[in-house]
Amino acid sequence: MIKSMTGFGKAETEINGKHLTAELKSVNHRFLEMNIRLPKAFSILEPRIRVFLQKKISRGAMTATISLDNEEEENILRINEKSAEYYYNLLRDLKRRFNLSDSPNLQIMTAFPEIFRVEKKKWSEEKSWLVVKRLLSVALSDLVTMQEREGRHLGKEILRRLQKIEDKINQIEKDTPKRIYSVRKRLKEKIENLLENRKIDEGRLTTEIAFLAERCDVTEECVRLKSHITQFRRYLKINKPVGRRLDFLLQEMNREINTIGSKATDAGVSQEVVILKDELEKIREQVQNIE
Repeated sequence: MIKSMTGFGKAETEINGKHLTAELKSVNHRFLEMNIRLPKAFSILEPRIRVFLQKKISRGAMTATISLDNEEEENILRINEKSAEYYYNLLRDLKRRFNLSDSPNLQIMTAFPEIFRVEKKKWSEEKSWLVVKRLLSVALSDLVTMQEREGRHLGKEILRRLQKIEDKINQIEKDTPKRIYSVRKRLKEKIENLLENRKIDEGRLTTEIAFLAERCDVTEECVRLKSHITQFRRYLKINKPVGRRLDFLLQEMNREINTIGSKATDAGVSQEVVILKDELEKIREQVQNIE
């Protein structure tokens, strides 16, 4: 079953006491375009995330966002023992030199910010990847479910319009013999009126009229169009990305319809061609959303 490129998926979990959320958003795009947003703690995982998603998604513009609650709390305050010892000894020497009564205490020591250092809490890359991978899998499943649901809707709409096109083509093909006969008759009458009573080669006249009339025959184009429609329906049932194939078939179908329009000699067919092209354009708009 076809999938739409439009979808949204979300998943949540806990890691090291922190709330972790993954969101996947996808919209239609001619190729695969990926934008990954990560907290600093997981920035090292970006290449793995990109490869993981590329194996699951073949087309569309996707934004993958992973957020970690209270990321700023990942900073840990540590004592810089060397700096603390330096300031302590400095203060003690100062007391001794100037015969001061006070001794270095905690209140005095904390006035020197250099005795503290900030450390980033370290995350295990492998452990983090296992958690993120599971989270992405759940979000991806949610996304794909939405894409498949939208794909079913698109498929029904496309099939309805394909049937309308096929019905028009069958009618054009059915009317072709009568139309050719009518063209031959009109050509013969016009030529006879132009020539009036002049002597002409009836055999040659019949041949030329038949040749001109056959140029109005669109049976071949109708057969090819119906073949494309059959193939189009078959692709709609395939459980893999077919958007580009469908787009190519639409180009071929448009080519055949244009040929029918150029061969048309009566207003009826010309009007049907306008309807066919309109239906084809509506299908094209839907196909732009298919993966």
